[in-house]
Amino acid sequence: MPSRPDPTRRYRWWPGVVIATICLAAIVFFGLVSLTLDGRPAASPFDGWVAVLGSDQDPMDDHVELSVAPALPGAPGDHPQLTYAVAVCGDNPFHGILLLGGDARLADLRPTGPASADAAPPAVNTLPNPIVDDIQSGQRLTLGGTQQVDLDFPAVEPCVPSPSGAPMAGAPAQFTGTAGASIQRHWDLGWWSAPRQNQAWPRIGSLPGTSANDLGPFAGVDGLSGTWARPPATTFRVTAGPVAGTTFVEAAAPAATTPAGLGWELPNPFQPSARLTDTESQNRWQQLRVLAGVLLGLAVGVAALRLYGWLRGRRTVGTPAVELPVTPQPVWHRRSHDARPPVVMDEPRPPLELIAVSLVLISTAAIWFARSTRRRGR
Repeated sequence: MPSRPDPTRRYRWWPGVVIATICLAAIVFFGLVSLTLDGRPAASPFDGWVAVLGSDQDPMDDHVELSVAPALPGAPGDHPQLTYAVAVCGDNPFHGILLLGGDARLADLRPTGPASADAAPPAVNTLPNPIVDDIQSGQRLTLGGTQQVDLDFPAVEPCVPSPSGAPMAGAPAQFTGTAGASIQRHWDLGWWSAPRQNQAWPRIGSLPGTSANDLGPFAGVDGLSGTWARPPATTFRVTAGPVAGTTFVEAAAPAATTPAGLGWELPNPFQPSARLTDTESQNRWQQLRVLAGVLLGLAVGVAALRLYGWLRGRRTVGTPAVELPVTPQPVWHRRSHDARPPVVMDEPRPPLELIAVSLVLISTAAIWFARSTRRRGR
């Protein structure tokens, strides 16, 4: 009579599939958490620049200050609100232009500041691709898309030393608008955001393709008319704003000069950038990675026990049966053996040593992850 198939045989592979799925999910979860914790945003510079040029026909004795500041600290958002301010102090009137290039150009550019109520709308010229000749270096510069804002300071106040040592100018001409690109760069994985962020600001003080010591003059060839030059006495300032209490600055290039918050004030053109870390968010992600490591260790331990039991069963089934010769025994001896109850073998159980080793490995991995992430955060 043919044997009937075992109806439970088709379901014997389900526990293995479930364990394999749990292990795969634990590995993926641990990898995603680690990727988010260690994720670093793009460190590419801001593709934009801001410069002030004075008329080459006027004396270059005035001190010019050019500053960039966000409407909100840190300039959040894909298109943050930025304010460019130009202030002049000295002995002579100043006539010049403010040039905004690349993503530093402002949409909805408008005058702001104390004198904005009575100020007329600024004269803004949109230049598709102006070309100028750098007379000092002998090269021809193509500036790309540029905005030109006329500056006119008919009455200039004398310079007064500031607490930082730089001359303090009078009332600035301020212009606010929406920048063409983001200042803050985050590393996001879906709905997860890494604790680190980068800030990239426009280059301030000089035309693209020129060195920090190149003062010009610059003769307009196409789009920009006249001859212009960089004022020799300048102060350039970028103010990112105060830093939150749970955030610290990992690195800044050039080194930040503002004692409180994040900011730069230098006499030569520069393009600042910084990397910041939110310690509160970093601690949460570190704790989550430790938890993910423990879950991964548990899943691997269960899978190892399952594999051990399967291999043990395969070895028992694969061992050929060996029949031992039966030796004659006394009748009384056989009867005594026959009277004994049959011995029932228990099902094979996982060894306690393997479970203990798995727990030790999991605890060691959790402690190692916690200490390594703490050292990385310092």
